[in-house]
Amino acid sequence: MKETFKKTRRLNQGMTYIEIIVVLSIFSILTAISMYNYGAFQGKVDVKNLANDIALKLVQAQKDATGGKIPARIIAQNWKPAYGVVFNRDTAGLGDTAFLYFTDLDSNKSFDYNSFNGTDCTGVGECLEKINITKGNTITKIESLGTGSCGEVRAMSATWSRPNLTPTLFTVPALACVISAVKISVQSPKGNIGYITIYNSGRVQID
Repeated sequence: MKETFKKTRRLNQGMTYIEIIVVLSIFSILTAISMYNYGAFQGKVDVKNLANDIALKLVQAQKDATGGKIPARIIAQNWKPAYGVVFNRDTAGLGDTAFLYFTDLDSNKSFDYNSFNGTDCTGVGECLEKINITKGNTITKIESLGTGSCGEVRAMSATWSRPNLTPTLFTVPALACVISAVKISVQSPKGNIGYITIYNSGRVQID
């Protein structure tokens, strides 16, 4: 009976201080590793989502133009629906953290910056929407691809006009390059990188 009581008491003693410290240390290490991996994973997800958002806006411009959407703005009677997306790393209010969705009212296949006040769209002119890039993600590079003196540029616009499925690609500066595509690089604070490529055929690709 006494022996049984001793065994029962030993079983009810629980963990020693040393055992508790070891378990807590292991738990802390595993938590730190998990948090680090989660941050890296979240960075990849954020960049992928940003690339998807940019691609969707480009596809929306193509769809609105070819679908004949009419904006709620004063337009010429012979105006053909035309929409686009513009990136400009040198413009205040855009830089590396925003881009614009616009309608090409004057049919020159580029964006009229007079309708952008540096903060948002004014409700008149070509600017329809400012899209802010969040979570510390940024545009890190805009590059023209093709034959000739192609390379990095500071700004670009892709404009679709009805009935064409192919965009007009403008870059600033205008390089001596026969453009076949424009590639936009985006990056997360963790260093994860994503790419959006707009081809002159109208295809939009995410990498």
